[in-house]
Amino acid sequence: MKYTKALLKPTQRAMIKKKKQNQHLNLKNQAQYELISLESKPITPNELKTLYNIINKNLKKQHSLRMNIFSHYNWSKKPIEIRMGRGKGAISKEMGKTQIGFPLFSLITKQNHDLVLKILRQCQYKLKIRTKIIINPFLF
Repeated sequence: MKYTKALLKPTQRAMIKKKKQNQHLNLKNQAQYELISLESKPITPNELKTLYNIINKNLKKQHSLRMNIFSHYNWSKKPIEIRMGRGKGAISKEMGKTQIGFPLFSLITKQNHDLVLKILRQCQYKLKIRTKIIINPFLF
């Protein structure tokens, strides 16, 4: 149910006006950065943790990060001294699968463009797969 201005108290009107202003300001001067994979190879959980730590360490709390890849595929391996047969073997590690053109994560921030690119290049160096940086500026 929508209220008319006459039914609202002055403080309520002011709060509604502030919310509308803040919604517009939140998207102003922001850009979305994505790290896209160019190869389809597995990624370890340690690589994902390092990406997360690099971004959070350098950008502090002035960003929103959305990870699109998780390490929930199990990799099994038998010990070398065991003979063939008798089952598949124990889980040795977990991996995350990537596909060509799949965004590993999306980063939305108001930070300086050069600083964010420097951070994303650090992330590229830490990964074993080739990646590409894509920038989508929000224009309002």
